[in-house]
Amino acid sequence: AQVADMAVATVALPTTDSAHTVTVLDPACGDGRLLVATAERLRAAGHTVHTIGVDIDPTLTHPEGVDEFICADALDIDWSTVLRGECADVVVGNPPFRSPLPRGQHTASTPTADTGPYGDLALAFIDLSMTLVRPGGRVVLVLPTSVLASRDAGRVRRRAEQRAVLDTWWWQPDRVFDAHVDVCVLGFT
Repeated sequence: AQVADMAVATVALPTTDSAHTVTVLDPACGDGRLLVATAERLRAAGHTVHTIGVDIDPTLTHPEGVDEFICADALDIDWSTVLRGECADVVVGNPPFRSPLPRGQHTASTPTADTGPYGDLALAFIDLSMTLVRPGGRVVLVLPTSVLASRDAGRVRRRAEQRAVLDTWWWQPDRVFDAHVDVCVLGFT
């Protein structure tokens, strides 16, 4: 609930009497709960909302409450087709965390060529989210805390700082998500 609240907290959306439909996207939606919660908050504020969820897991069914669901790798799809040449107003997500450390090697599935050998896969979702949101839009992601300070996340952090303003963040010292890593939530406009 707190992540969904952060997703709509400071986003500058068209007025409710506008004909604009707010597009909310989750590029790693899983069961869709974060995407649906964000959409519910926007609808409660009087907005018309269209939700798009993408997930790589072929065992997932179309999540209830998600308008459009695409079973694909968000890092490999043609977003101009999915978004019909537009940008999302809000991007939310709890992307996969995966460091190449357990494998002991840098692989092609590591985020981007410039993240270094210990770059977490979540870094690719930061970059992706920043390219999919419109200027003035909102990006809120649940991320491993390693993105805040690790050397190999530096270039992605700098690109994010050039594209957006980090205006909300949340961190809890106790593990509150189903992850075996410490997480934070970062909100960008």
